Amino acid sequence: MQDDTRRYRLGPALFYLGAAYARNAAIHRAVWNELVDLARDVGLTAVIAVPWEDHHLILNVHRGGPPGVEVAVGGRVPLDAGAWGKVYYAWTGLTPHKGPGGRTADDSYRDMIAAARDHGYATDAGEFTPGSGGVASAITSEHGFEGVAALVGTVNRLSELGFVQLGERLGAVASRASYALGDHARIKLLGVDEGPGVTRSRLRQEPSRVRR
Repeated sequence: MQDDTRRYRLGPALFYLGAAYARNAAIHRAVWNELVDLARDVGLTAVIAVPWEDHHLILNVHRGGPPGVEVAVGGRVPLDAGAWGKVYYAWTGLTPHKGPGGRTADDSYRDMIAAARDHGYATDAGEFTPGSGGVASAITSEHGFEGVAALVGTVNRLSELGFVQLGERLGAVASRASYALGDHARIKLLGVDEGPGVTRSRLRQEPSRVRR
């Protein structure tokens, strides 16, 4: 559109174009409504993001709970950031060259990635931004890694609610969304014979491909 000086600038149509893209992304269709319900229930901010140019691109935000943490739609977060980085590496199977804050990835960081894979979620108590944190889980599909679903807030609020309790609830939401997108390894159905030697933990250890 043109402004008063007849110069062209970005107009509101760009916002609607971006919103349409976000609503049609697989991760948004699969998890957004249930994630927002969970965020409202616990009083935290819900966020979904997808990999984009070596960052997590934030597709949508539902702001909830007390003030103190601001998340911008369209913002970019480093791939290794806090809980988001742990679930990204856990479900893509990629090898992190750097740990939080740009440090060389060490065994402790790799243990955090393995724990995220095993538990179904990862936590961040002020690792990426002092005073703020969150819990995160991966959304996967038959095509591989789709993106991250997260609940964020102040560390005090997250501690009050319980990181483990929040992580387990978020992990369950993410698993259901991933199953709906075709990653049937995320949920084990009763009465299904997986064959000898195939267990839930083994299914969890199969890394997903990154969906670009």
